[in-house]
Amino acid sequence: MNPTISYKDYHDSKIRNRIFLLGIDGADLEIVQALIRKGELPGFKKILEAGSAAPLLSPVIANSAPSWASIFTGKDIAEHGIVYFQNQYEDRVEFFDLFLDTIDGERLWTGFDLKDMKSCIINVPITFPPEKVNGIMISGRLANEDSVYTYPPQLTEELRNLGYHPTFDNAKSDEELFSILEKRIEVAFDFIKNYPWNMFFQGFLIIDWIMHHFSEDSLLKQVNEKSDLSDFPIVKRAYKRLDLFIQELTEKYISPEEDKLFVFSDHGFKRYDFMFNVNIWLIKNGFLSLKRPPAMVLRDIMLYLPIKIKRAVFGQKNVLGIRQPVFDWKKNVDWKKTTVYSPEFFVNCSSFRINPYLNLDERAKDKIINDLISKLSQVNLGESPVFCSFHRRDEIFRGPYSGRMPELLGMLEPNVRNDKRIYGKGEIFTRKNSVEHRREGIFIAWGKDILKTDLDYLPEVKDIFPTVRYAAGLPVHRNISGKVIEEIFSESYLKFNQLDILDTEFKPNITVGERYDETLKERLKDLGYL
Repeated sequence: MNPTISYKDYHDSKIRNRIFLLGIDGADLEIVQALIRKGELPGFKKILEAGSAAPLLSPVIANSAPSWASIFTGKDIAEHGIVYFQNQYEDRVEFFDLFLDTIDGERLWTGFDLKDMKSCIINVPITFPPEKVNGIMISGRLANEDSVYTYPPQLTEELRNLGYHPTFDNAKSDEELFSILEKRIEVAFDFIKNYPWNMFFQGFLIIDWIMHHFSEDSLLKQVNEKSDLSDFPIVKRAYKRLDLFIQELTEKYISPEEDKLFVFSDHGFKRYDFMFNVNIWLIKNGFLSLKRPPAMVLRDIMLYLPIKIKRAVFGQKNVLGIRQPVFDWKKNVDWKKTTVYSPEFFVNCSSFRINPYLNLDERAKDKIINDLISKLSQVNLGESPVFCSFHRRDEIFRGPYSGRMPELLGMLEPNVRNDKRIYGKGEIFTRKNSVEHRREGIFIAWGKDILKTDLDYLPEVKDIFPTVRYAAGLPVHRNISGKVIEEIFSESYLKFNQLDILDTEFKPNITVGERYDETLKERLKDLGYL
C-alpha cells in the first residue's frame, strides 16, 4: 500500500470471501448467553443461532498478555516467549516489557500480506508499536498516544484530529469511557465501508476495562450484592453496545453467503470470594525475605482509608492503584535469604520461581519444589484444599522459551484467586468479592462454509491462528502447536480445501529490549499487573 494521509481517499471495491475478526478482550460466553436469555443481544443471538460456538480457553495462565500473543502466532507460551506484561529473563531477576515486537512468531496477518491481500487491524490489544502491513494498523492496548501508533504513520495525526484515542487512559467517567468507544466504532465503520479489505481485525477493550477499573457508578458498589455479572448495568451496557456493532456489521457490511466472521476473546471473567496472597504465604513460610522501604509502609496505611477519602485524594482511576505502586523485585527482596518468589499477577494460579542468584543445581531446585508442593498441599480454606493441582515447568511448558517460565504453577480452586501484591496486615487469605479473569472466554464462527454446531470440546486461543488461515485458504507453518477447529466447517469445505503446511516461518524482527515506557508502567499499575 502506498501510505496516504487520508484513509477516506480509498474507494470500495467488491471483494469476495472476506474474513472479519472481532476480538473482544474479556468477553465471556456465559454472560452473553445469560443476556440473550433475558431478551438482550439480538446480534449475538443471530450469529449464535446460525454458527458454531464454544468457550475459548486461554493458556494455562488466564492472562491477556500470553493469550493475545497466542492468538497472533498460533503458539503456546513457551513457544512465543510471553508469559506476562513484564517477562523475566532466564538467568536474572530483571524484566523486559511486553510490546508487539517482543512476541516471537509469524503474525496471523502476515499470511494475508504475503498473498497481497489487504488487512485492517484496528485497536487490537498489544499491537504497539504498529507493524508495517499490507493495509492499515491502528494500535490498541499499550499504545502510547504521544507517539506514532499507526501504519501508515501519517494516519496517527489524522486520527488525533478526529478526536480518536487508542486507549481509555484519559477517561474520567463512564460517559467519557463510552464516548471514546463511540469514536472507535465510528472509525471502524469508516474503514469497513471505505477500504478494500480481505481481512479485518477489530479489537475492543471495553469489557476488560470495566471489569478491572470498577468505576464509580458500576461494579464497585454491586459486586458484594450480586453474583450474576450480566445484571450489572454497566456490563449490560457494554455488551449491548458491542451487540449493536455486530448487528450493523452483519446487516450492512458482511454476508453469510460470502464472508466469514470470527468472534473471540483472550479470557472470560467471573466472581471470586477469596484471595490467596501468595507472597505473604512465602514470607510466613520462610521462602521469601523482604527489605521493607517506607513506600510500602505508607501504601499499607492507605489501604485502610475509607473508599470516599481515597477517591477524593487520589481520583477515581487510582483508587486501586494506590495499593500497588511498582514493587522492585531486584531492590526490595533480600536475595541472600530468599529461595522462592512470585512476581507474576496470575489470577487462576500461583507461580513460584526459584532465586536465580543462588545458582542451584537441578537436584537442589527439585528439593525446593518438593518442599513447596508438600507445604502448599496442606493449605486449606475451611476444610477444602486451596490448590487443585501442581505443575512443574517441564510438565506444561514446551518450547524454546521454557527457561523463562516459572519452575512451578499451583492451580487454585475455582472460588479463590491469586494475588502477588505485598500489602496490608499480612493475611494469607483475604475475603474479598472481586471480579477477575478466568480461562473460559468466547468463540463464535459464522458465515460462509460455517456449520451450525456447538463444539463438544473447548478450543484454545492458539487455535485461532490456524483456523483463520485455513478459512482464508492460506497456509500455516510447522512451528505452531495450535490446531484448525475443523468441526466448524462444512463437509464440502473440508473436502475441497486442504491445509497447506510450510517449512518456512516469516518472523518479524524481535526486540527484547532495554527500553521502558513510563506511561505503560503507569497503565499496568492501574490494572493491577505491577
